[in-house]
Amino acid sequence: MLIPPALDAVSPEPAAHSETTDLAPRIELALLLLEQEEARVDAEIADAIDAVAAVDDAHAALASLAAPLASVADDLAPAQAAIDSAAASAGAISARVRSLDRDVAAVARARGLVRDTQRLQRRLATLRKATANLPTGGDIDIDAAAAVVHEYAADASPLDSPFVRFLAASEPPSAEIARTAAALVDRVARMFDDAAASASTRDVGRCLRLFPLLGADVRGLDAYARFLTAAVADRARVSPTVAAQAANAYALRLTRLFEVAAQAVDSTFPLVEAHYGKGRMARVIRHVHADVARRAADIVDQFADERHVARRRAQ
Repeated sequence: MLIPPALDAVSPEPAAHSETTDLAPRIELALLLLEQEEARVDAEIADAIDAVAAVDDAHAALASLAAPLASVADDLAPAQAAIDSAAASAGAISARVRSLDRDVAAVARARGLVRDTQRLQRRLATLRKATANLPTGGDIDIDAAAAVVHEYAADASPLDSPFVRFLAASEPPSAEIARTAAALVDRVARMFDDAAASASTRDVGRCLRLFPLLGADVRGLDAYARFLTAAVADRARVSPTVAAQAANAYALRLTRLFEVAAQAVDSTFPLVEAHYGKGRMARVIRHVHADVARRAADIVDQFADERHVARRRAQ
């Protein structure tokens, strides 16, 4: 059976009909989305129109305030100028106050220097009075003189004051004090030797205190070490009678020497530390130790000679 050409041309295929059927829902969905988007755009346009109206209202309100604000600005201009002027004046006053503070500090320093110089003048007069008989070897107030020397040894800044040149003196105060101190040290050294020779512990203690006040610490320690070693040697002597009664006279002499040296160091330790400072007794101990070691070696040598130790060891 033959199919007419016209009917064959218009007869749709089953597959084409199926695709047309599937596109319909998609088209409807797209139209729905378009409608929603259009509604959103319309709403935003409406909001924008409302916002423009609000902005116009605000602009109008600001425009109405322009004139009052300009008037206020004109009114504030003199006040601002006054504030600027006051600020400039405050800056100038602050700078002036700082300058006055520096001047006050300078005046205070100058007054302090004047006071120090006046005190120096009085202390120099005390020193000259106390040492008036020093060149001739006469009596002097050595304690008062030592106090003046020690004061300016501890703080020599007044001696460098620019006002010192106004003092009526034949030499600078620093030179005068140094020269007098040296002479006083020599006097104290002679006093110490006299006290040691006479075994006057009171005068020895006084001289021991004066040496550091005059800045002669080392000289005082060495002099006291010599005194102490001589005292140890004298007190450590064993009389011939006692030595003859001892089982071993040499052992007795050694024991006595060491005991006396230890007692001497222990009893004088606080005195030296008090006037010379912590640790200064070590210099005295070294001198005593050296002298005791020498004397102990002499005792041992005497023992060796008497007992013929070398000959017995050679046999």
